[in-house]
Amino acid sequence: MLTTVEIPYSPSVELLFDQIQTLPGAVWLDSGWPHFSNERYDILSATPVFSVSPDNNNQEKSPFEHLRQEFLKISTISCEDTQLPFTHGFMGYFSYEAGIEQLSVTNHKPSVLGIPKYFWAYFNYSFVFDHHEKKAFFSKLNSLDAGIEDSIRKCISQYTQKLANKVDEKISSTGLHYEDCPFELDGFEALWNYGQYLNAFTRVKNHITDGDIYQANLTQTFASKFRGNSYWAYRKLREIMPAPYSCYGKFAGVEILSFSPETFLKKTGDFYLTKPIKGTRPRSTDPDIDLQNAQELKSSAKDQAENLMIVDLLRNDLSKNAIRNSVIVNELYSLKSYANVHHLESLISAHITNAHGLEVFKDCFPGGSITGAPKKRACEIIAELEAAPRELYCGSIGYLSASGDFDTNIAIRTITGFNQTMSIAGGGGIVADSTPSAEYSESLTKIQRLIDGLNDFMHNTNKS
Repeated sequence: MLTTVEIPYSPSVELLFDQIQTLPGAVWLDSGWPHFSNERYDILSATPVFSVSPDNNNQEKSPFEHLRQEFLKISTISCEDTQLPFTHGFMGYFSYEAGIEQLSVTNHKPSVLGIPKYFWAYFNYSFVFDHHEKKAFFSKLNSLDAGIEDSIRKCISQYTQKLANKVDEKISSTGLHYEDCPFELDGFEALWNYGQYLNAFTRVKNHITDGDIYQANLTQTFASKFRGNSYWAYRKLREIMPAPYSCYGKFAGVEILSFSPETFLKKTGDFYLTKPIKGTRPRSTDPDIDLQNAQELKSSAKDQAENLMIVDLLRNDLSKNAIRNSVIVNELYSLKSYANVHHLESLISAHITNAHGLEVFKDCFPGGSITGAPKKRACEIIAELEAAPRELYCGSIGYLSASGDFDTNIAIRTITGFNQTMSIAGGGGIVADSTPSAEYSESLTKIQRLIDGLNDFMHNTNKS
């Protein structure tokens, strides 16, 4: 039996997650509200009941089939008649390598982190904040352990006390007591120097000239040792780089700080949508230059061509399972602006009734915007040229509700921590008329704000 009760609402969801993050397996799917008013829900939980990962895949099923079989076991549990996107179900991730391996592409190079290729945790309770209705809800199954429920009730009590003290509306990481949230970072170092990037770039261009591919996404990775609670770093970073598909999560030692602007695949009933991003220009503090950059991107034939290649690829991926003539390009080349960059985004939808949602996911994964076209050949070239496996970067993070609906991002602008090492990566699509200096700069622009923010947070922590 499912029980849902309303709790006090605040737009400052971090006030509740500040309490929840102390519990094992805490996860926050963060909508970036109020910076993205079209986004509606934040979803939070912790203390999962069980997990789905390579460690318990005794029959060596594919990651997608493994999760599907475990999903079928819990999908019969009541979801009741609720309008909430999630009451109980799975939250987790698929790595990029989980995707390319089902395309028969393997990267044998040593990993920077060595995280599990996929990890999905089942939660039998959740908090959902509905920012459009300005309401918040706590949902739980009657199977919730009494001791865990006591811990959750304490979190709610502490949260409501903060609201009563009227510290919710203006709270920010600038008001944190840094001595209470120590964090240390040795400093990110690139796996490649510019010469190595240039060599890989040249080889990608040769493949394009030879007709092997039309486009490939080339990325570079940075790594650093770290110590301390990464959640407080996330708290800081979400203020300087909010994003509509953000996430903070702790999955069996894997710490995720994601600030993704990109939807990979969302399922609502029998309808699916994807929002590929292709085309980038930097933001500027000078309003005139910023507007010029945005207008230049919007009218760029090169960027539109890159975007259209990926739109066509994703239309083809969705068409593998869609009802005939139901795959529609709803938006093409929409300009979207974020804290650090302007992007071109398109929207594609499809109606699918004859395939399980995870089968549709598998047939679209990994996303075309971070691989290239044709997808398999681009993935082979990426595995050959890049310095290390991508791991979570360019994979996907999200939820799979017990109802069967899901919402997932593409894990770009994402920092991953594991065994006291953090990694972050940035990249861009290489096409026939790309130049190495511009693409190299773009790959740095996408992540520099996060690196600078971490360094600033560490400086303030140590100064305290």
